Amino acid sequence: MTTLSLPSVEIILGVDTTGSMQAVINNAISTAQAIETKLKDSHFNVHLSIAGVNDFSPIHVEHESPIEWNVNLDAITAHGGGDTPEAYSTFIDEACTRLEKTNDNAIRIIILIGDSYGHGMPPIQNGRNHIDNFSDGDPNGITIPSSMKRMKEAKTTFYYVLAGKATENSELWGAANAKYTNGAVIPMNINDFKEGEENPVAKTLSMYIEGQVSMISALNSKKNELEGKSVDEIAKILADFMNEKGKKIAELSETVEHSATDAMIDSVDSSTSNTSFYRSLGTVLDSGMTSSMRHYSNDTVGHFRGGTRDVSATIETLEADSRLPSIQRVASLASQRV
Repeated sequence: MTTLSLPSVEIILGVDTTGSMQAVINNAISTAQAIETKLKDSHFNVHLSIAGVNDFSPIHVEHESPIEWNVNLDAITAHGGGDTPEAYSTFIDEACTRLEKTNDNAIRIIILIGDSYGHGMPPIQNGRNHIDNFSDGDPNGITIPSSMKRMKEAKTTFYYVLAGKATENSELWGAANAKYTNGAVIPMNINDFKEGEENPVAKTLSMYIEGQVSMISALNSKKNELEGKSVDEIAKILADFMNEKGKKIAELSETVEHSATDAMIDSVDSSTSNTSFYRSLGTVLDSGMTSSMRHYSNDTVGHFRGGTRDVSATIETLEADSRLPSIQRVASLASQRV
C-alpha cells in the first residue's frame, strides 16, 4: 500500500501572452505574482513552474511550440496571436508531460490565466463565425479532446482564471476542462480591486488548494482503513474524521457554467478524432443551447464584473459531508494511491 504522507504540490501556471490580453495583461501578471507568492508562502511542499502561452503563426510551414517555459513575469508583454483561439491545448499537453515526471503521489495542478479557448471549437459565439486558423486542432496534432484526456491520465486538476470579457466559447471551453478534471473556473476582472487589497483570485485558489492538501494529509492517519475501499467509502471516512476533529471544509463554487458543458464532455469522451468531436459538439450547439451564468451569495471572496454580468468567485467553509465535491475529489485522489 502506498503511504499517504503529506504530498508535494506540483503546479504549472500559464499566462496567456497574446495580443488580445493587452487590456488586462498587467492585471493577469499581478494575479500570477499573487498566486505565486501565496502558494510559496504556504507550509506545504509546493513546486511552481510558470509558462507564457501564445499561439501558432499561420504564416510559417514549421510550427515551433509557442509555449515559453520559466518566464520572468515582470518581462511579459502582450503580443502575437491573430485568430480567436490560442495554443491552450499545446500548453496543457506540455504541462502534463512535465507533471508526469514528478512524484506520482504529488497533487498536480494546472492554472491558466487567459481570455480565449483552444483551437478546434465550433465557431458558435452569438451566431458569429470566429476565425480559427487551425480548426482541426493545434498544428502539432494536439486537440481539445486529446489535451483533456491527457489531464485525466496525468491525474491533473485544471483551474481557468478567465480574464477580460468572456466569449461564449471561452466560457464553454473553460467550464468543460475544469469540470472534466474536478477543477473550477474563476472569472477575473481586477478593475474593481482597491489598491492594497489582497488579490481575491490568489486567495481563493490558495485556500482551496491548501484545503485539498490538508485533507490528503489527514487521511494519512487513516491509511490502514483505506485499502480496498471505494471512493464513496473513503469520502465517508474522511468526512467523519474531519468532523471528529472539528475541522471545516473549504468548498469552492465556480460561477461560470455553460449549459453545454456536459455535452462537450460527452463529445470528448465519445470522440475518436477531433473531427468527430467537432461534429458531435457542433450538432448540440446548433440545436440552440446558449450560455448561462450561475450566481452565488455565500461568503464571496472575490467579486468581478464582466461586461453587463456580475459574477463571483465563492469559497465557503462548511461542515464536512462526504457528498461535498471537495471531499469527493480528495477521496478520488486517495483511491488512486492505495
